[in-house]
Amino acid sequence: MQADAAKGRAHRRQPKVTQKAKVQKPKPQTVAKSDDLFKRVLAAALRNNNNIKIWQKEVEAKKEEISIAKAGFLPKAELSFGVSRESQRTVNCANANNPANTTNKDAGWNVHPGVAVTYNIYNSGRTVADYNRAVYSVAAKESELAQNIQQILLSVAKLYLDLYKKIQEYKYLHVLLEARKCVLNTAVAMLETGSEKEASVLQAQAAYNETEAQYITCKSEIESMRAAIKEKCSIDLPENITVPENLGKDMPKDIKTLLDKAVKNNPDLIAALDKAKAAEKEFKQKSAGDGVSVDLVVKADYTGYLNNSKRSENSQNRKTQIHSAIGIDVKIPIDFGGANRASTRAAMIMFGAAKEDVVSKQKGVKKEVEENFNNYVAAKRNIVLEEKAIVARRKVCDSTFSEYQNGIKTMNDVLESQTHLFKASLEYASMYCLMAYSLLKLQALIGEFNEKQLQLSNVAL
Repeated sequence: MQADAAKGRAHRRQPKVTQKAKVQKPKPQTVAKSDDLFKRVLAAALRNNNNIKIWQKEVEAKKEEISIAKAGFLPKAELSFGVSRESQRTVNCANANNPANTTNKDAGWNVHPGVAVTYNIYNSGRTVADYNRAVYSVAAKESELAQNIQQILLSVAKLYLDLYKKIQEYKYLHVLLEARKCVLNTAVAMLETGSEKEASVLQAQAAYNETEAQYITCKSEIESMRAAIKEKCSIDLPENITVPENLGKDMPKDIKTLLDKAVKNNPDLIAALDKAKAAEKEFKQKSAGDGVSVDLVVKADYTGYLNNSKRSENSQNRKTQIHSAIGIDVKIPIDFGGANRASTRAAMIMFGAAKEDVVSKQKGVKKEVEENFNNYVAAKRNIVLEEKAIVARRKVCDSTFSEYQNGIKTMNDVLESQTHLFKASLEYASMYCLMAYSLLKLQALIGEFNEKQLQLSNVAL
């Protein structure tokens, strides 16, 4: 009677376990709630990252190069000021040794302020090239900032999805642990009736202990992941998190459109293009270093005497003097020890390297788009297959346990069917997260995974 009661309890407990096992498919909450949580995490990551502030300051400093380059188009004015003392000594050469034949005249102190205005008329295009170089350098720096922000968002999104996957694994392990416990209790009850061997009970106990260890380890890994997200975002996540269902909803789903948008809008590729243009302008600037330079020069200076008593003597030699001049200053470089030629060659080499970098980035971006698109398509297809696999594995698990109770299947068959159901459920969660991350990566590759597109600036933390 006791054995029958134990068997009956085990048999009654099994539908409860299989009923739990049916809840294998991750069910995101409403779109509004899940989307709000995901955006809050991303927005917190941006606001909590000090590197972004540093990069923004670097962009601001880079913009000052444009102001410096603009100065080349404007006239340059210089104010000079000098103080000197003049003296005159006259010696009679007929009798130079006689002091009486030597006359000393002191003209006193004088000042001579002056002003000069220079305006460059022509310098072989150096000023224009320098200005264009500064403009493209700033554009490249801004694109690098956008790329860095996207990388921060992607890294946090990956942590979020990994945590979501680990939480699903924890739930599946909980279901598996309950199923293992049910099998163990059933095996013990069958051992008491003599319909099961002790080895099977030990096998069930070992499987339960192994699953319990996995369960505890998974819990610890979840806490570590939560701590990592909190470190980056300074935000505490709820016990259960969800993945938004509307990820990439406005993103094109055909490979040709994605490739076209990536070539036009990928921030990393745009930065490489701007760097190449800046290197080209710098090469032109260096090439014009040996060119002719023509300046319009206007000068004026004034000389006045400070010693009034001396000004009365020989006043014709010490009158206040004002000089002014206007003219053209032409400079033709001849030789600077090869410095200009060396700097030109260096600029040409850097220009060539920048062009090669553009080609490399274009190939890399196209390859990444194709890989992530294929991952998205494969994951989406595998999700459907894993859903069917979960249904099939659940049926196998139920029937195997029933046949085990009737002495048809062995303990090994029961444990194996439970393991297959667990792996199918875990594979479903993996494919779900892979599909989500592939969508986010594609969104980043086409330059649309940023604060503006995600509307993170208005998200309340």
